[in-house]
Amino acid sequence: MRANHLPSLAAAVAGALLTVAAAAPCQASASETISGFNGLAWGASYAEVEQALGPTPRSEVLESGITVLVFADSVAGENSVAMYAMLNSLGMVKGQHTVRLDPEADCVAVYRRLRDHVMLSYPLIKPAERLASDSSLGFCDAQRAGEASWVTQWEDERTGSVATVVLETGSDVIKVVYESAQFLDWLAARQ
Repeated sequence: MRANHLPSLAAAVAGALLTVAAAAPCQASASETISGFNGLAWGASYAEVEQALGPTPRSEVLESGITVLVFADSVAGENSVAMYAMLNSLGMVKGQHTVRLDPEADCVAVYRRLRDHVMLSYPLIKPAERLASDSSLGFCDAQRAGEASWVTQWEDERTGSVATVVLETGSDVIKVVYESAQFLDWLAARQ
């Protein structure tokens, strides 16, 4: 399973849940390749993202030079913060939905909805799944206590792109992350 490299912007964008006039279409049909995020192809320009979603309610330039465009959105029936990572001349190279878990929510049911959404989008790519728990508690209680996590990852061998659904130990969010091969290559070159 490839390492997941997520700039943790969830806290920085917690207040960014603004209404968006037009939302990007979810992938309408099953695909054989991971070729973009939220209906936009890898390499989409700022103008193409804004044409699909409307004016950017919030953006942030990270130290690395990546610009992150932030929108309110939804995925698989769950409200989310959608982040589009733009890298200079490469355009959009990464996308991420961040879904905040209600403390009373069944984290397993929410995770499965998000995982199944990705699975239905890429039925020909077999995911690797890792569910870890060292607790006698139920999974959600163990996860909130910092004793359980769940990661499902699809690696597209044709394009080199990766999609990951992750619920980290103790986190109150589930992330649905799409990373292009260009982003992963750029990241590897920086290390």
